[in-house]
Amino acid sequence: MQYFFSNDKTNDKIVLPREESKHCVLVLRYKIGDIIYVANGKGTEFTCEIIDTKNSLVELKVVDKKEKVGKVDYYIHIVIAPTKSNHRFEWFIEKAVEIGVDEISFIECSNSERKKINIDRVNKIALTAMKQSLKTYLPKINNIDKFSNVISKTTQQNKYIGYLGDCSTEFLSHLAPQQSSYCLFIGPEGDFTNEEIETAVNYGFNSVLLSKSRLRTETAGVMGCMILNGTNHE
Repeated sequence: MQYFFSNDKTNDKIVLPREESKHCVLVLRYKIGDIIYVANGKGTEFTCEIIDTKNSLVELKVVDKKEKVGKVDYYIHIVIAPTKSNHRFEWFIEKAVEIGVDEISFIECSNSERKKINIDRVNKIALTAMKQSLKTYLPKINNIDKFSNVISKTTQQNKYIGYLGDCSTEFLSHLAPQQSSYCLFIGPEGDFTNEEIETAVNYGFNSVLLSKSRLRTETAGVMGCMILNGTNHE
């Protein structure tokens, strides 16, 4: 089974975007009359028949649909400082989406080495990971913003910030309740400053550890996704 993506639906017809159409017909060699599966990024899976491949666009007829496919009763928001390395940064996005994340935000901190990201490329990586892992929900992706702006707007019920500077900090796996909404902040390679941690605490965040080991930024982000998903599958 493989998912294609489209949110171009009118009545019982769906048109695949140009890149998806090219992949469908030229790479995978699907043809008129074949059945394929389409996810709209909002929880719906469509079973479709290919009815036209003209003008470099694949037109489909919906023959069945399932809504809220893979819907969960919790919400995971990872807020992370992008790494200097593009490869490591993009690896985090891919793996977080595969494991399960509802929202990803990027922050500029005092110790950040990256202050800009290519948001279009980030969205493309997230979409590819969604299809690869057979998910129907595409995470919300927020462009990079200053730490102070993001932390002041966080609305999740359970708020955590990963921090290595306090040996009394508890493990996230011990604190996170089941079936709730979570926000986890992951800092840059140089970690959060004392001032940033103080700001987080003032906004109701709990300082947490993710592992007994010192983790790279992107590894910490993936570990956070694993812990919070695992909390809800115990």
